[in-house]
Amino acid sequence: ISDDPFYITLEAAVDDHHIPEAMFRYMDYAMAEALAHGKLVLTQDRRSGGAVWSKPLDPETSARLSEEKKAFIKAHLGPKSLDAYAAIVDFMGNQSPLHVPDNAWYLSILGVSQRPRAKGLAGS
Repeated sequence: ISDDPFYITLEAAVDDHHIPEAMFRYMDYAMAEALAHGKLVLTQDRRSGGAVWSKPLDPETSARLSEEKKAFIKAHLGPKSLDAYAAIVDFMGNQSPLHVPDNAWYLSILGVSQRPRAKGLAGS
């Protein structure tokens, strides 16, 4: 994910005092959220890669999780990261009804370490 524009933008906006491990905290949060409300798929060794899936949720749960994630981002990455996150998610949210059915799952994160990628994992 190091070359993904979403994460580059989010990390670039991290407040100075939040920089150490900020993105690791975000990844931990995203994986826990997927485990509880979506689907988390890890490589067999549980270290080389993973996929974080979001499933369609009822509007009340979706709104609650959105507010919880925003509070997490503000607390652990800072207000500038929250602003960047909100702008990106708002843009994507406005575009998705045109292209994505309501019942579609969303592959939020796909991350694979270099060594397994060199062996073809997550390749096209």
